[in-house]
Amino acid sequence: MDFISEKCKVFVHATDLFQSQSTVAVKAWSKLESLQYSFRSCGVSMREASKHFPEDLPSKDKLALQDRYCQAVSSVSEKVDKYMTPDGQPAVEFLQQIQFFDPTRLVTFDFNKDRLQSALLGLSAVPESEFHWYRETAGPQAVKVSEGLPVDLTIFWNSKADELPQLSKCARKYIYALVNSADAERSFSLYNLVFSDRRRSLSGDNLKGLVFMFYNNFIDSLL
Repeated sequence: MDFISEKCKVFVHATDLFQSQSTVAVKAWSKLESLQYSFRSCGVSMREASKHFPEDLPSKDKLALQDRYCQAVSSVSEKVDKYMTPDGQPAVEFLQQIQFFDPTRLVTFDFNKDRLQSALLGLSAVPESEFHWYRETAGPQAVKVSEGLPVDLTIFWNSKADELPQLSKCARKYIYALVNSADAERSFSLYNLVFSDRRRSLSGDNLKGLVFMFYNNFIDSLL
């Protein structure tokens, strides 16, 4: 278990990130790339694996466990590779292009205005001068001031509302995009609980009202 937990840290961290309700959309593609690289380079030597096995475990059992691990990693790696294609994930282009709003990604970002405007609606209204100012001045300045730390995107784009009015408006909309459907799934689960066998005569409005009351009571309990 120690061996498995050590090797799965990257995967668990990525899973936690994508289940988060915080603003992680801009980071999503880079995290997927890290996950992809991790699985591709996850081959394990017998010496490394043996450190986590009991000393009295027969060699054939150690080899069998190592083989099962490698097969699992290979299978997951193939699924991740497939997922990171337009056929596997329709939002691939969106996840790639939304990185534009993170100043720390500008150095490696393959800027193509047509692709950017196609993936992110609303950017066609942004004047060329704002794109240029952000890429050449505002973005690099933010990275320099951050001194190697992540740039707080909320603070950064709020502070650029006057200098980059159109681009800032779009950025503040997209950086808050959620990358999961957890809220929708929770909502469906709650509707199923409320709309029980004993409440089949509930009208649609009454059902919505009960769910609304539940969420508001839950929020009040947190205050």
